[in-house]
Amino acid sequence: MMATTWGPRGWILVALASLVLLAVVGAFATGMRMARVGAALGHARGPLSEGLRSSLRDPVLLTSLWVRSAIVLGIALLMTLKPPGLASLVTIVLAVAIGLLVSQLTARRSRQQYANELG
Repeated sequence: MMATTWGPRGWILVALASLVLLAVVGAFATGMRMARVGAALGHARGPLSEGLRSSLRDPVLLTSLWVRSAIVLGIALLMTLKPPGLASLVTIVLAVAIGLLVSQLTARRSRQQYANELG
C-alpha cells in the first residue's frame, strides 16, 4: 500500500526505520534481561527473593520501557502529521531523548524513595 499510494515519503521511511529501532531496543535492552528474570520466576516459589526484586527494578528495563513508549508515540505523530523526512527524523530523535530523560527522572525519584524508606 505504501508503494502504490504514498511512495517513498520521508515520514514513512523514518517510521519504518523507527520500528526496526523499536525491535532492536526491545530485543537487547529488554528481551535478554526478561529472559533471565522469566527463568528465575519459573523456579520461584512463595514471595519473590530480594535478588529477583532487584532484577525487576533494573534501570535498563525502565529506560527501555520509556524509550520504546516514546518511539511508539513518535511514530503515531509521524503517521498523523506526515512531515517531511528531516522533520520526521528530528521527531524520532526528540522522542528517544524525551524517553531517556523521563527514565532518568523516574529512576532518580525511585532511588530517593528507596533511600527514604531505608532511613
